[in-house]
Parts: sequence; structure tokens; C-alpha cells
Amino acid sequence: MDNKVIEIAQRIKTLREICGLSEEQMAETIGCSVNEYREAENGNTDFSFTFIYKAAEKLGVDMIELLTGDNPRLSFYS
Repeated sequence: MDNKVIEIAQRIKTLREICGLSEEQMAETIGCSVNEYREAENGNTDFSFTFIYKAAEKLGVDMIELLTGDNPRLSFYS
């Protein structure tokens, strides 16, 4: 699988563990089976937008943080 997918998966897994959430809780939040969640968290499948959105919401981070590992920054406002 693509290195970017694996990096996102690792960030999700690490944040889930820090938050003290189980794979079962995350799967329920996202709306998939535990096996599907595990496959995604192990980097074996690509993530849907909905998966990233719901995971970020449950983990209390911005989607950009899951995707890039960086905090989003507003450089200017117009």
C-alpha cells in the first residue's frame, strides 16, 4: 500500500491509543465492522473521506492533522 496511507494509518492508531479508545469503539463511530477498521488502521486499505472525517471528529483533531501530521495554519484571510 502507498506510504501516505500507511502514515495516516499510524497516526490514527497512535491517536486512538492515546485517547484510550478501542478498535471496536472506532469501528462503531465510523460505521464499519471491526475487521474493516483493523484493515484500514493497519494501512491495508485506502481511507474514504467519511472514514477520515469521523475518525478526526472522534479523536478530537482536524482532518488535516490526520492526513499530513501538521496542524492547519491560516496564513491569511481575505
